Amino acid sequence: MKINKLTYMFVALLAMCISFTSCNDDDTRVFEVSAGEGIAGQYTGEWSKTLDGVTTTGVGTMIFTPSDLGGNYANITVKSTDLDIDMTSLANVTHANDDYVFTNTRDTNGFETSFMGRVFANGSATIYFQKTVKEGRKSYTYIFGFDGTR
Repeated sequence: MKINKLTYMFVALLAMCISFTSCNDDDTRVFEVSAGEGIAGQYTGEWSKTLDGVTTTGVGTMIFTPSDLGGNYANITVKSTDLDIDMTSLANVTHANDDYVFTNTRDTNGFETSFMGRVFANGSATIYFQKTVKEGRKSYTYIFGFDGTR
């Protein structure tokens, strides 16, 4: 099949136009506050604690305060007197568009297990983690969850 000169020039021109197209800088967002400051606040809601498929629930809080480390760090305190939960740890916080994601993957943190969660732009917050507790000779693995709002 013979390609005529006009088709060849059109394809070459199209390739040249595409090669000079670049991305704009609109993808770079500048946030007014650091992630550690933006997530700060008290979130109230329902905690759940599951062991062997049996779930108990209770009212509680999740509180974020900016860390002395600044920037992308915050202290997180979780409490529920109904479920005997009272833990504090440092969390790494990052912007996720208009939301915040927080994590700590070290087992040596204040929760003694890794955790992760999200605070949404609408003010709702979640966290889920699994923790193994040794009582006597037996070990029990609990699954904790929280859903709340600011």
